Amino acid sequence: MTPAITLRAETSGRGEPFPHFWSRVVGAGRANEGLRADWQTQLAEAHEACGFEYIRFHGLFHDDMFVYSEREDGTPVLNFPYVDALFDALLDRGVRRYSPDARRRSRPGNRRRCSAGWPAPPR
Repeated sequence: MTPAITLRAETSGRGEPFPHFWSRVVGAGRANEGLRADWQTQLAEAHEACGFEYIRFHGLFHDDMFVYSEREDGTPVLNFPYVDALFDALLDRGVRRYSPDARRRSRPGNRRRCSAGWPAPPR
């Protein structure tokens, strides 16, 4: 049996604010989900109810956002309309993207697939 513990707290002193830093950012799924109107509506409702400032999701540069492709001669082609649309939707709702580690997805010719059909992570 665990012995009882005694907890004592000084309650006569002046209190200090304890900021809830963990309430400032929320997590979402994949970046491409943020392009859907229903997702954006739910984001607006959640933002109003909870007051978070940032949102974190993965897949910003994954193949389903169509950021990177190559011409037949291998020349890279960069394309940002979906990324722009997503960021505009976030900013319109007063939310900013939290991106500590955004990376580009694999080149189209080097894709491996996981069992769910999504591109597998690089080896």
